[in-house]
Amino acid sequence: MTKEVVKKAVCVLNPHEIIKNHARCYLYSERGKTWPVLIDLPLDIQMVDIPFDLESYHPLPIERIQPDNTAISAALELFSIC
Repeated sequence: MTKEVVKKAVCVLNPHEIIKNHARCYLYSERGKTWPVLIDLPLDIQMVDIPFDLESYHPLPIERIQPDNTAISAALELFSIC
């Protein structure tokens, strides 16, 4: 149902995978064109207490894509032909 609106949708069915899925979805949303993601947490998963150690948590690195100057120049040439 959300396919046309979000870049990725994930339904978390195991409470111990919330942190991992959150990190992956954030990373996925920041790759390439920034776009929203959906993390579906069913009510029974929302009610579970999950231990989280902030000191041992390390976020996944976000890879920034650099522009391809050759492709940009080629695109600009196409516009100048019109």
